[in-house]
Amino acid sequence: MEKIKDITFSEFLQIFPEASFPAVVSKDSIIEFSRNNIALPAIAIDKYINEWDPDPNEFVEYIPCFKFNFEKDFVAIVYYKAELLKYEYILAILDKKGQLISRKVIAGLISDGQNAIQSAATITEDFSIHIAGANASTTHLFDGNDSKQIYMEILANGQIVSINDEQTHD
Repeated sequence: MEKIKDITFSEFLQIFPEASFPAVVSKDSIIEFSRNNIALPAIAIDKYINEWDPDPNEFVEYIPCFKFNFEKDFVAIVYYKAELLKYEYILAILDKKGQLISRKVIAGLISDGQNAIQSAATITEDFSIHIAGANASTTHLFDGNDSKQIYMEILANGQIVSINDEQTHD
C-alpha cells in the first residue's frame, strides 16, 4: 500500500461528509460516524488537527464527523477526539487555507473513573449550537431533567461564542 506523503486542505475537507441540519452529536452518534466515515490519515492529523489541537498522547483517536459551510470564507468541521476517560466532539472553524479561526468542545463525556459528565449538542441551520449536559455517573444514562443547557453561536467572522441565558428567549 502506498504511503500518503502529503494532503492538501481540499483533500482533508473531502474526508468530512457534508452535514444536514439539524446536526446532532451525542454519545451514540460516534457509532454511525465510525461506520460511515473514512478514518483520518496520520498525515491529515499531523498537518491539520495537531496544529490547533496538539496532543502528545499516542493513544488519541480522531474520527471525522461532518463539515458545513456557513460563510463564503469559512468552513466548519466537527471531529471526535477519544482518549482515556475523555471523549469529545470538537467544532473547528477554519479559513479557506486551513488556518484555525475558532475551536470549541461542543459535546462528549468526561470521567474520573467514578463520576461522569455527558453532553450532547445540536447545531441548527442558523448555526446556533444547543448543548445539554448532565451528570451520568449514577445511572450511566442521560437524564434531561437534570441537564444544564448551554447555547453557542457561530458568528459571521467565524468565532464561536457562548450566549448568556438572559439573551436566550425560548
